[in-house]
Amino acid sequence: MAACVAVAGLIVSVHVAAAGKRDITIQDIVDAPAVLDVQLSPDGKQVLYEVRHTLYEQNEYQTELWLRDADGKTAPRRLVVGPPVKSPYQSLHAQWTPGGRSFIYFTTRNGSSVLTRYTIANAQEEPLLTQKWTASANYTWINQFARVSPDGKTLAFAAAEAPAKKANEPVRGIVVAGSDWPRPQVKVQWRPEPQASLWLLDIATKSVRRMTGPTMSVSEVAWSPDGKRIAFAAAPNAHDSPYKDDLYVLDVRSGAIRPLVQQPGWDHEATWSPDGRSIAFISQKGKQDFNYASWVAVVSASGGTPRYYFDAFQQQSGSVPANLHWTADGERVLFTESYHFGRHLFEGDLDTNKVRQLSPNGRYYQHYSFSADARHLALAIEDVTTPSDVYMTSLPWHAPRKLTNLHPGWSDIRRAQVRTTKWRSRDNRFDIEGVVILPPDWRPGKRLPTLLYIPGGPSMPRMGFMMDEPFFPFLVFAARGWAVFIPSSRGRNGFGMEMWYAISRDADPMPGPFADVMSGVDDLIARGIADPDKLAFSGLSYGGTLGSYVLTHTTRFKAGDINEGFPNTLRLALRYAGSPFSRQLLHDQYGTGSPWNKKDLRVLWENSPVYAMDHAKTPTLLEFGELAGARDEGVELYSGLQYFHVPSMFIVYPRTGHGIEEPKLLIDSYRRQLSWFDYWVLGKGKDPRLDQQ
Repeated sequence: MAACVAVAGLIVSVHVAAAGKRDITIQDIVDAPAVLDVQLSPDGKQVLYEVRHTLYEQNEYQTELWLRDADGKTAPRRLVVGPPVKSPYQSLHAQWTPGGRSFIYFTTRNGSSVLTRYTIANAQEEPLLTQKWTASANYTWINQFARVSPDGKTLAFAAAEAPAKKANEPVRGIVVAGSDWPRPQVKVQWRPEPQASLWLLDIATKSVRRMTGPTMSVSEVAWSPDGKRIAFAAAPNAHDSPYKDDLYVLDVRSGAIRPLVQQPGWDHEATWSPDGRSIAFISQKGKQDFNYASWVAVVSASGGTPRYYFDAFQQQSGSVPANLHWTADGERVLFTESYHFGRHLFEGDLDTNKVRQLSPNGRYYQHYSFSADARHLALAIEDVTTPSDVYMTSLPWHAPRKLTNLHPGWSDIRRAQVRTTKWRSRDNRFDIEGVVILPPDWRPGKRLPTLLYIPGGPSMPRMGFMMDEPFFPFLVFAARGWAVFIPSSRGRNGFGMEMWYAISRDADPMPGPFADVMSGVDDLIARGIADPDKLAFSGLSYGGTLGSYVLTHTTRFKAGDINEGFPNTLRLALRYAGSPFSRQLLHDQYGTGSPWNKKDLRVLWENSPVYAMDHAKTPTLLEFGELAGARDEGVELYSGLQYFHVPSMFIVYPRTGHGIEEPKLLIDSYRRQLSWFDYWVLGKGKDPRLDQQ
């Protein structure tokens, strides 16, 4: 039962909890199955989807491939069970063969990639590229952008050569030139990934041909409709920027390669038009920009000057298009893009240069997969309170039909209330938006302890289950009586180009965003939702960096939690100054200058959260990965808190890089966060610093 009530401009639905329903738990969040991938068969009649499960006792994850008819009339069938893996993001990357009778998928066994074809009619599995081939060729990594030719006879894929193995421990100095010293994820100087060559495999004979030379590094492949050519994206030299891709066309019969689009920045995701005369792609318009602004572009398949589309829409959306697909008439393109708190499907008319949004607001859509004629679409849909399921719809867009029921027990859980809100920035430049997650039984007029959660980025997370952060327990906080406030701020994408580029153009990585989120907190207090005497903050990555700035620039909060932040902007600039790519990335995303320019040096230092360490008063929990580059800065921040006698606790998670992945470590982190805020904000329980377990 629900009633709608207006609260000072914030529209909420007051849900009356049904008898017998229970509150969500940490274990519910970690154990929730997730849709990792959806693949619609070319004829639009079958849906292949991948589901991740948590193997909690083994502290691992496992994915499965399932098949169901798109009309939903037959029961789903489980076809493949993948090996247990450590990462919740590791996928089997299944791809249909053109006839829809089989699919290929990837697994990794004993450190080598294995590529397998699965024939649906007889459930037969056939290795296409085996460990034996990868071992003999010394190629251990197969790029997941493999594609089968339209006639189903040839597989195009990219494979990278394994680095030489070290026979013994070194007896000489180690050259610091990449990510292997002093810890696996610390890059002192950028070193390229292994160069990936383009290969063609004859599926019948298993013979393999290498098509590209020793320098080019291939990342994507796309067959022409007639199967005579392949468009592919590649860095022309593996030692170039990791964000540099050009487009090339391979004549399959002769092996001749010709450049199609060569310019700075990335040009990728080549997609052939139905008649094979044009290629649509995603382009940075010839400018390498580490804010990643990109446009839909089209070029003649025979070469020429690209045409760029939908600039007015890009100025309004301020985001990056993806998942390009032509309509059957070749006059329009479909693409997805982050827009406000969603990731929506758009249709762009190449004649009028107009764009229209197809997917409705209010839910989060991902893993889009189109039929060959673009008449049908399979995808995963979720919202903040509900994990993902697989759906089917016809285009331009009809009410999606649910194909799976992966969370049957979810109906027993009381749902949090989720709303968006908007306020004006203090400098009157932007309308800022945020998401508010409220307890299931919250009613207007009741003030709540409030957790300000600052997302990573600066790109903006979306309004999906757990807001796309790595299983952060927002819903558990709401179930325990908290309001969770997740604001946008300048520098975030999806809200227009002006807001997206405000950090870099103004060289304002901290003060402006800080003012944006704090004015959002003020707005929640003014609306009667947040209790000004019971405020807490948390943040991950960039959110941890901005959270460090909150720590040292206000005493309004009773407790804080910082995950993987970089609280010393000057130290970060000094660390990466020797790499032109890292230097440009910091400049484009944060507006930083050279640490050896005295004016820039002062800006870098004074914008560093630790510059104002003597102002820190808030009890803070610090969480960092053992293998993460930010760990040293965590030590630095903890040292400062200890120096100024601020209650604090420093947690390092073993086997962890930039973000926790292992299920048992995730639960340990959640419990520490909850107990930290319970004690310091609500006055419950014992001092967490006394718990050394």
